Amino acid sequence: MTAALRHRVDLSGRNQHLVRLTMSIPDDVPGPVRLVMPTWTPGSYVMRDYVHHVQQLEVLDADGHHLDVEPEGHTAWVVDHAGPLEVRWELYANDLTVRTNHVDDHHALLVSPATFLGVEGCRDREHRVSFGDGDVVHGMLPRVGDEFVAATLDLLVDSAFEVEGDDPFPVVERIVDGIPHRFVWSGHGPGPDPDALGDAMEAIAAATRDLLADDLPMDDYTFLCASWDSGRGGGLEHRDGATLLMPSTALATPDGRARLQSLLVHEYLHLANVKRVMPAELVRPSLTDHVHTTSLWVAEGWTSWFEGPLCTRAGLWDVDRLLADLARRVDGVRTRPGARLQSVAEASWTAWTKAYVFDENSTNAGTDYYRHGSVVAWCLDLLVRRRRPESGGLDDAFRLLWRTFGDTSDRPPTSGYTPADVLDAVSEAAGTDLTWFFDEYVTGRAFPPIEDLVGVVGLQLDVEVGDDTPPRLGASTSNDDQGVTLDAVERWGPAWDAGLTGGDRLLALDGIRVESGKLDQALRAHRPGDEVEVAVFSGPRLLRRRVTLGEPRGRTRLRPVADPDDRQRTAFRHWTGHDLPER
Repeated sequence: MTAALRHRVDLSGRNQHLVRLTMSIPDDVPGPVRLVMPTWTPGSYVMRDYVHHVQQLEVLDADGHHLDVEPEGHTAWVVDHAGPLEVRWELYANDLTVRTNHVDDHHALLVSPATFLGVEGCRDREHRVSFGDGDVVHGMLPRVGDEFVAATLDLLVDSAFEVEGDDPFPVVERIVDGIPHRFVWSGHGPGPDPDALGDAMEAIAAATRDLLADDLPMDDYTFLCASWDSGRGGGLEHRDGATLLMPSTALATPDGRARLQSLLVHEYLHLANVKRVMPAELVRPSLTDHVHTTSLWVAEGWTSWFEGPLCTRAGLWDVDRLLADLARRVDGVRTRPGARLQSVAEASWTAWTKAYVFDENSTNAGTDYYRHGSVVAWCLDLLVRRRRPESGGLDDAFRLLWRTFGDTSDRPPTSGYTPADVLDAVSEAAGTDLTWFFDEYVTGRAFPPIEDLVGVVGLQLDVEVGDDTPPRLGASTSNDDQGVTLDAVERWGPAWDAGLTGGDRLLALDGIRVESGKLDQALRAHRPGDEVEVAVFSGPRLLRRRVTLGEPRGRTRLRPVADPDDRQRTAFRHWTGHDLPER
């Protein structure tokens, strides 16, 4: 058996956001030794300069002598010497996201690919991580004594750690089917209600187990949740846990708590979809190159789709919240110009260059494989239920993929699905060939036919315009103390046709100043078809553009049909776990 690589983490410089690391390379590693820093985090498809934060890299031999270290390319170093070696480096860690490191007196969030160096040729060796005496560490890897143990480099990279600072973290733990589930709150403020959160974890685990129709595939699961003072929050899946970021202020509102619940469902379901059932391209991927796949609409879009139904089946959401969430998803695709220009398969492929590199033209340039993928997934669910009202819908297709590709061993999967496997699974679940649907709505760019399908579960889709809805300018906006900014201008919309641009600072309509938060009020003074003069600062230039205001777009609303039949009631019940409400 080959010897393990050992990493030790020193947080004595945490007040200065410094992390000092030591890696011991055993004597059976031949030279020259090539050290490599990953450039992306699995689950987050964008190249990152983690190497930017590496400082003072040095390598010592068994006698403590410093060896020459030669940089190689962008993110690697070569030492012309065999093991045993000791590698030391320092990281600056002051970037709080779910993909990067943040260390201070309060906490130390360490995301493994942004933290640890790998050794070429040692990917299948055991990697062990230890921390300083007295450090209270919450991690996602099995623990043996004072070390966290990863059977391979891939399992180390697919993990994260939170280390307590001056004060202990609140921890909620529940046991589900003999499996410990814990939620570690490293955020500021009191955090979520412990009892409600514990109940939610149990309910989510049970709903996921029922979806799989199988035992839960892990021995332990850990949510590591930090907080900051703004933003909607987010998450990143790991094999046996997730890192979360949630504004603490959001937890005081029902909508904020529902957002946390859907986030928990999304990241938890990834323990199956992506971590144990994955696209073939993501099996043992390069950690330093782009790894393209057309299947992120399955990996993320299906997972996103299951958020609402699983929250509802788990008793965390009522049916009204589920329908409102689905209506927002439909609107997000219906109103996005780029959804007409890019398919969900294409959006999956271009994730590396578009999805995480957002600018004022992003909604015009392409679609979102999360939201668009979730609407396509819902259509597939409804197609299955249309033929078989008592079926599990898309659940049945995912179970087929799970039985074929779900790897419940203690190692990363060695095989993954192809687009053809996904088509076969959905077609088998529906009992009919759905190639036509994939051609039109997965690799094709047609809008998903959700309006034609929601009747399967006793719903109807309407687009409603409120009485006080202003005419459409065709731009998303934000407000601050200085006024109104056009964040994005919609392709083919009124503002676009007039030559306005995302980033323009809106000053006036027809010569009358538009104050912060007052744009809708100003637009209500006009009617669709009116031509108005819009004054903006575009960079340093003052521009005046004539804009012909458009018809209001309206919002999607889902509601029960007037007289549902037994097939519709049955399909709705099997979908949500609840009876179809009265109209």
